[in-house]
Amino acid sequence: MSDVDISGLVTVGFYGADTRFTFPIPANIEMKRIADAVNAPIYRCFDLWPAREYLLKYLRNKGFRNDVRIKIFGWSWGSIAAIKLSRWLGRSELRNHEIDVFTIDPVSTLHLPSANVPSNVTYFWNRYETHGGPVLGPLRLHGRQLTSNAKSTEQKDLNPGPKDNGINHVQIVFEVADELIRKLRLPIMVHPG
Repeated sequence: MSDVDISGLVTVGFYGADTRFTFPIPANIEMKRIADAVNAPIYRCFDLWPAREYLLKYLRNKGFRNDVRIKIFGWSWGSIAAIKLSRWLGRSELRNHEIDVFTIDPVSTLHLPSANVPSNVTYFWNRYETHGGPVLGPLRLHGRQLTSNAKSTEQKDLNPGPKDNGINHVQIVFEVADELIRKLRLPIMVHPG
């Protein structure tokens, strides 16, 4: 498997929360399909260190060329992991790389610290739902719009209506999967400056 495509991209992803009683859930299976479609490794939501080491190793092999764009994506708690990883990269020798972060229904409940998107992120894309139905029995999980300090931000609530309307926390992954794959495959963009 190729780790980077011909457009000068390196991509990593994160699953949503995966506990013994929920994994593999359909949304995480779909996250694996997304990762496979863009030739990206995908990590559990708490595996920030292995994802960071993967990026460092890959870019060391490329001589830390600054023209390699880093794309990070995740769902649910994996979205929070993607944001945390972008923050870590901003304090590492990779801080001069363009970093794009893509989140699906970011849920930060019980997963601290806060999920503000740092200013070292070039592009932040977020698809979330605020009024989906129950996911596990009566349990409701939903993402939200995040505070973003990225250079460019695109956030969209796919369920702005009344409660139980439309898609829920699991269904949203299937709803946005193809759009996310297209975004992850986009070649690097030249930013003025």
